Order: sequence, then C-alpha cells, then structure tokens
Amino acid sequence: MSNNYTRNEKMSDAFLVLGSQYYAHARYSAQFYYLPVCVTLFHHAIELLLKGFLSKRKSSSDLKKMGHNLVALWEQFKAETGNPALTNFDKTIRLLDQVELLRYPDSIVDDGFALHISLTTPSSPIRIPGTEELPQYNVTVRDLDTIAVEIFEACNVATTLYFKDAPTDFKNALPSSLRPKD
Repeated sequence: MSNNYTRNEKMSDAFLVLGSQYYAHARYSAQFYYLPVCVTLFHHAIELLLKGFLSKRKSSSDLKKMGHNLVALWEQFKAETGNPALTNFDKTIRLLDQVELLRYPDSIVDDGFALHISLTTPSSPIRIPGTEELPQYNVTVRDLDTIAVEIFEACNVATTLYFKDAPTDFKNALPSSLRPKD
C-alpha cells in the first residue's frame, strides 16, 4: 500500500483483510457444520468487516470501545451508509451477535446450547426432545453472505479482492458473490 494512504485507510484495509480471512474460514467450516466454531468465526468476520468500513471515519480507539457488539456496529454502519434496505438484516445481526456467548466455554458448560445453522434458505430449527430449555442459536449463512457483500460495496472495493489469496478449498466454499475469478 502506498504511503499516500491515511492511517484510517490503512486500518480499513487491515480490518477488511482480517475480516475476509475469518469469513473464508467460517464459510469453509460451515459447509461441514463444524459447530460452534464456524458461527463464532462468522461473528468475528462480520465484526471486522464492519470495522473495516467504520475505521475510515472513526479512530481505532473508538472502535475498540465498541468492542464485539455487532448490533452497535451494525447500527453505526446503517447510519453512515444511509441505506434503508439494510434494516432487512437487523434480525440476522441480532441472532449472530448472540453467538458471541459461545466464544468462551463458560456458557457452553453452564447453560449448554442448541445451534441451528442453515447454509441457504432459513428453515425452522430442528427441535430435539430435551433441548427446549437450552439457549437457542440460529444462523443463516446466505444472509451473512449478503451482509458481507453489502459491507464491501459500502467500502467501495471489489468483493472478491480480499479473497484472492485464500486457499483453494476456502475459495470453493465461498458463494459466487464473494469468490474470486481465477
């Protein structure tokens, strides 16, 4: 990257690089239903991609204060883009934000969990007898793919640019909207 870039532009690029790497790992893991790790990877990926956009206008210390709170980052993203259609993904962001609890084993050990992940069309979660009292987590990957594309477009960068160096198996796990053309 040229020295003509501001620190905020460099931070944005770094967040997008890291976010895309987490996203590629998440997408690859999701196709094998490698749970709960794939959903925590998605959480981190979307967080970093949102910070990639927001870092163009906010300092890294401001972003650190926002922490891992996807709902707050999403609200800021929506406000700055001014795109009313993004409200269609508020529920998806809320549901993904909840999986942050699975990042550390405390809640897994203390409360357990039931996790339903859908790669394409959201479906009704499978209800397994005896799991009704467990915390329920539902994630639809197709919606996360659309959110990732929206973030890259708001950053005014090619959605595939940041995935070009991913391992081939990871690229193959990406949807066509994010997969680089070889």
